[in-house]
Amino acid sequence: MKILFVVTAFCPEQAIGSVRVTKLAKYLHRHGAELTIISLTPPPWAVSDDSLYFPELKSIDWVTIDQSAFFNKVFTKMRMATIGSKPASGILKNSDSHQKLKIAVKERLQFLYTFLKAIDWAFQIRRYAKIKLKHQNFDAIFTSYPSLASPLSGLMLKKMGISNTLAVDFRDPISYHGGGSLSIRRRLELIFLQSANIFSFASEGVKEMVMHGVRVSSSCRFKYLTLNNGFDPEDQSSLDQDAMPFDSSSSFKIVYTGALYGGKRDVSDFFSALSMIIENTEFGVSDFEIHYAGLEGKFFLNVANQYGLSELVTDHGSISRVESLRLQKIADLCLLATWNTSSNQGILTGKIFEFFMLRKPILALVSGDLAHSEVKEVIERVGAGYCYEQAEPEKFQAMVDWLKICITEKFQLGEVSNNYQESVQDFNFEKLSVNLHNLFLSEIRTCSSVGL
Repeated sequence: MKILFVVTAFCPEQAIGSVRVTKLAKYLHRHGAELTIISLTPPPWAVSDDSLYFPELKSIDWVTIDQSAFFNKVFTKMRMATIGSKPASGILKNSDSHQKLKIAVKERLQFLYTFLKAIDWAFQIRRYAKIKLKHQNFDAIFTSYPSLASPLSGLMLKKMGISNTLAVDFRDPISYHGGGSLSIRRRLELIFLQSANIFSFASEGVKEMVMHGVRVSSSCRFKYLTLNNGFDPEDQSSLDQDAMPFDSSSSFKIVYTGALYGGKRDVSDFFSALSMIIENTEFGVSDFEIHYAGLEGKFFLNVANQYGLSELVTDHGSISRVESLRLQKIADLCLLATWNTSSNQGILTGKIFEFFMLRKPILALVSGDLAHSEVKEVIERVGAGYCYEQAEPEKFQAMVDWLKICITEKFQLGEVSNNYQESVQDFNFEKLSVNLHNLFLSEIRTCSSVGL
């Protein structure tokens, strides 16, 4: 089976999308797929993650293609002048109305930049394919959103006859709120839904948002599956004890790594619960360490300070993925925060699967107005820990009690109990790749039977 990967984020770029696509390529290759990979030359603001490299890349036909010289000269420089080296997702929302207007304008300009970038790269891919791929035929083309450039390029290649089968992997929906008939984002989403044969979705929530309002008639022929982000057990080989970020001690260590999105990921309930435990039990401030890693240390410290716990926090700043994994490995408890609302459901942050790999107890905090989130369902299914949802405030005390049990176990037994079930292996990238491999095979057989 010959598969052409046309993706923007790939090894060695440090990004959650890069991890997902690289790991899928790694294990598809090990399952016997013959891969050709075209990826985007990393932008000037990209950070490298050398741990994503795998030896089999040497035997894979892989090329990186940059934006056009004109695009880099004009638009990339303009982008750097506007928001610098920060990722666009780092622009945080502010409660001030003037700032909201300013951010709304920036978001629209960022989308315009993204759209122009996608078109530019798609034509670069087309130019390359006309020379290098004109005598080749692939069983499938694999693309992944975000960004728009990947599925747009895949669609162009399908129309060129490079392959009859186009797969679009949705890590996020293009249009979060569905959008009307005039929404550019939704119209692009519908174009991909109408043109591709295979779809994969990073969560059930993403699938529901993308497929919202789409009528699937008996004449439609496409296949799809929920393909969560996952973990690669081989990543643990880089976590040598000699390079741990802080000394092992008898303190109860809590770790949060990643973004807070200006409070959209709300950790205040955790600090409220911990302050109650310190106030009402024999455990004191000196028994705890809280470690934060990411770009919003000041925000995290401000929340901790509201509960008189800022002295417990060590801010490690922005660190590499490997350093983040090392930090999590020494933790007694890993803290996770996300949201679940009527307009934005099914957000499964990639961090949860790193915790799964390390078999770390998880305290998940879900803000928003909807209970029964996908995060909660997944955590309970694999026995990973406890999930508190703000939509059910009456369960706050149950979270406090669960946290108290974890702390007691640490000081009485030396560690927190590992209650993970075998079902956690459902999120191993090797198994996830088997599922994707089988979906490709099923579609190829279907195409052969109908003479496509």
